[in-house]
Amino acid sequence: KALIYYLSEVKVYEKLYKVNPEKYEKVLGDKYFLLGRLYNGSGLYKEAEKLLIKARALLYKRVLKASNKEVIIKLIELHDELGELYLKGKDYKKAEKEYYSSFDLRQDLTDYNIMNSYFDKSTSFDNLGDLYKHWGKYEESEDFYIKAIKERENLYANRLFCSVSELAVSYSKLAALYKEEQRFKEAEAYIKKARC
Repeated sequence: KALIYYLSEVKVYEKLYKVNPEKYEKVLGDKYFLLGRLYNGSGLYKEAEKLLIKARALLYKRVLKASNKEVIIKLIELHDELGELYLKGKDYKKAEKEYYSSFDLRQDLTDYNIMNSYFDKSTSFDNLGDLYKHWGKYEESEDFYIKAIKERENLYANRLFCSVSELAVSYSKLAALYKEEQRFKEAEAYIKKARC
């Protein structure tokens, strides 16, 4: 039902956009993004990809007009969503491109002093670690998981916006990688850290 509702909304806003692009650009981009996420979550990957790419195009138009925090945050979310979509479809090259685009935008957010852990670099490091693990590139995966851990430990130590649970997730991801590589002693050490 939600898909049908959002699809009908998108059709309405597409018509309005044709009449007044300036007024409806943001809303249409947001609708494409929401519907793309719903399709992705429902396993309708081709439909999701089409909508997410349309949302990306509209967001980049907005960035060219006036770069601001809200637009950059949406672009980060969109690149992460496309990265996840391509990862699920085992299109690792496209996933890699999207995750690196997201990482580059997260770097830009430091100018805005965003105090939200989702937008710090460690999330990109974890995403890239996940990608390389699925791709079978374990050495690269390990490097990114370690970067995520160092970033989160630093944020946590300085009482910035990193929670213990986010740090535990990073420890768990590295432990799972080590377990998959049959490096059991190292896996056990990170499992213990994740439980603390």
